[in-house]
Amino acid sequence: MKLFKNIGQLVQVRENSQQILRGALMSDLPALENAWLLVDRGLIQDYGSMGNLPSGDFEEIDVKGAMLMPSFVDSHTHLVYAADRHEEFVMKIKGMDYQAIAEVGGGILNSARKRQNTT
Repeated sequence: MKLFKNIGQLVQVRENSQQILRGALMSDLPALENAWLLVDRGLIQDYGSMGNLPSGDFEEIDVKGAMLMPSFVDSHTHLVYAADRHEEFVMKIKGMDYQAIAEVGGGILNSARKRQNTT
């Protein structure tokens, strides 16, 4: 097991949340200050504040105040890429659903239009 310690901020710590984060919920980015994180074979086992650092036979990794953001990385990708759609990500964070984004010109049609306009 690996024990990451002296984490400046452990980002996305949600005590009682099992829900999928969508829309406006994505704008909330909670963090635990001065933390540790215990990982076994790529899976988070436990975490907490440095005041409650566990002892044991762990490989200790001192991150010296760095920020850690353990999370799922969306591997969804498109091989043909003309331009980013960051403005749509902002719309999602503000609570717009996919249909509303499409109605203002976003979504897959936006991607297709950008691709068609690329030399």
